Amino acid sequence: MLITFNLFQRCDFRLVLIRFGGKQLLAQFDPIMEEHVRRVLKKEETKAHYLGKNIQNEIISLLHKNIKFHIINEVKKAKYYSIILDCTPDVSKVEQMTFLVRYVFVDKSNPNEVTVKINESFLGFLPVERSTGKELSNLIIEKLAKLGLSLHDMKGQADDNGANMKANMKIRSTI
Repeated sequence: MLITFNLFQRCDFRLVLIRFGGKQLLAQFDPIMEEHVRRVLKKEETKAHYLGKNIQNEIISLLHKNIKFHIINEVKKAKYYSIILDCTPDVSKVEQMTFLVRYVFVDKSNPNEVTVKINESFLGFLPVERSTGKELSNLIIEKLAKLGLSLHDMKGQADDNGANMKANMKIRSTI
């Protein structure tokens, strides 16, 4: 394709894909893409295709926000919750804290049957700069505030950080 447009020495390949139909180039090597391009060019298919460069990441980000919003609303309805924390270094040697919330979910959608479940939901990874009790406490308090969860409604905490988390419990109990 670069030779077709005489651009093989003077152009960025990404520009060729954008300006001169990179999807057609990909279609030459992928039968599924070839069929898709054929339908679009013949106007047989007029739906949104979501083949843009960043659209998949945008969709994932929107789903992430929606799921987190749903989880936080369930926790707020449950009123009381506990947190589960686990620290481990990642590949780049940065300490990461896994942050989960446990709460009781009462489903009253069916008037004939009330369902009660204990849910544990993953809320993210938190990078930990220093694993002292005070730093971990501040990190947890800040995260709960960002999520809109009251520290006073937290009734339990499970973690793996031994002595540092004991200091955290002491700080949390004074609040």
